[in-house]
Amino acid sequence: MISRCLADRRYLAVTALCVLLLCGCGGGGGNSSPVAPKSDQLTVVSISPATSTILHPDSQVDLIVRARYHFATASSGKLSLLALTFAQGPLISFPLETALSDNEGETTSVFHVDIPPAAGSPIHVLVTLFPPGATRSDTTVELQYIVR
Repeated sequence: MISRCLADRRYLAVTALCVLLLCGCGGGGGNSSPVAPKSDQLTVVSISPATSTILHPDSQVDLIVRARYHFATASSGKLSLLALTFAQGPLISFPLETALSDNEGETTSVFHVDIPPAAGSPIHVLVTLFPPGATRSDTTVELQYIVR
């Protein structure tokens, strides 16, 4: 019962952290941050290794993400990747980013992620599309890897 309560607290804390990171929230003195338009589109065409691959603690992995994107109102932007576990939080200090020079297209990006020795919970990978100047986005694809 106590371990379940602690796990729930960790889950809530990490979820709150993810929301803050993705939303760019941070005491802006009442000024609202620009938000990516909801009509932007992002599809992860493929990811390697496949999400069915079991990753191992204390290892490194290069995630190769092929994504198709469309900005509704921008001529360029960026693709961002954040990897985290609910038990330990983010596995990288800042989201990894790839610049996108067109308003639509397909891109392949390689993101290097270190898996900590104590990682025993799933790794959640958030791939997000941002137009220029946006600090928050609703255009996110979440993928998950098992770690054993």
